[in-house]
Amino acid sequence: MGRIITIASAKGGVGKTTIAINLSLTLSRYFKKKVLLIDFNLTAPHISTYLGLFSKNKTLNSILKGNESIENVIQDYFFGLKVITSSENLNDLIGIDFSYLKYELNKIKGKFDFIIIDNAPGIGREAIN
Repeated sequence: MGRIITIASAKGGVGKTTIAINLSLTLSRYFKKKVLLIDFNLTAPHISTYLGLFSKNKTLNSILKGNESIENVIQDYFFGLKVITSSENLNDLIGIDFSYLKYELNKIKGKFDFIIIDNAPGIGREAIN
């Protein structure tokens, strides 16, 4: 059963994304763990930029809209790390339902040793979900 770890902070700009990426890569590369990294900062996603992964159609947003299953959105990265990015298009925020994430994570939780979630800053709706 996979362990879910969320990197969160009430303030932005404190290194959440850097910690999430480095923790994920370290667990994957050096400890040979199966790791999934998820960019849950929907309003200001950065993981795709940091890692050079871009997918306009298959993002976390398409999962939260109920258009895609989580298995179809996972991208491969170096050292066996798997990544789910978020869309940088603000129009992709329309019609999302946060409840889809819990359901989709439960489907794949057993396939990973760790699921690392880079959360949105603050204590608003996005961060709390």
